[in-house]
Amino acid sequence: RDFTEYYVLKRVENKVMAYVIAPDTSKLREYKAADAKSLRQTKIDPESTNIDVEIDIYGNNKVAFMCFGEGFGLIVESQKIYNTLKSIFDTSWENLK
Repeated sequence: RDFTEYYVLKRVENKVMAYVIAPDTSKLREYKAADAKSLRQTKIDPESTNIDVEIDIYGNNKVAFMCFGEGFGLIVESQKIYNTLKSIFDTSWENLK
């Protein structure tokens, strides 16, 4: 929790917008309600019910996989992995309301 709060604070301080696709849960609907102050736009995906790992696509070639429940994460620097996941994200984003 401390990491997440610190990360959001630093991202907002640096004026970095976040675009999030999240499963439809009450906790994530509360999260979405804070989008404006968190410099974030969240789209809720009612079809995504089994998402246990956060995936962050950022920079020009970085992808972070974070499994908070198990206490670990992984950052991959790969243009091909970045491009593939960014394409999947963009398509999903466009198809959500």
